[in-house]
Amino acid sequence: MVFSSPTFLFLFLPIVLLVYHALPQRSRARNWWLLAASIVFYFWGAGSAIIAIAFVSVSSFFGAYIAWILAGRRQTGGSGRFIRLAVLLVAVLAPLIFFKYIPQLASYDLPVISGILHSVSAASWTLPLGISFFTF
Repeated sequence: MVFSSPTFLFLFLPIVLLVYHALPQRSRARNWWLLAASIVFYFWGAGSAIIAIAFVSVSSFFGAYIAWILAGRRQTGGSGRFIRLAVLLVAVLAPLIFFKYIPQLASYDLPVISGILHSVSAASWTLPLGISFFTF
């Protein structure tokens, strides 16, 4: 679904706005409604690619939450802090690397790597819509 499509303009958007304004002001229900509507909108346009976007979003949220908790404890230095940051960065960047750069390796003539990637049809993977935006 595109923003300029009749389905969005005359069906999806009015329903989202009507429900949003029917909910009590200053309530969390409004935010939850907009989150649900955003997920439906993205799923409508991207389908199963929503799994990658959800993984990046949830990883980022919990990573930020853990960082916030640790900042409250005022832990200083140490390799544990660096390891947690490295694990978070790998978890958040993994879907971007997986969908954006791994399929390009399938086009190279590297016997071991290209054989594995051709067996899983890596060259025909589609890049999830907005993965770079959500990742960064």
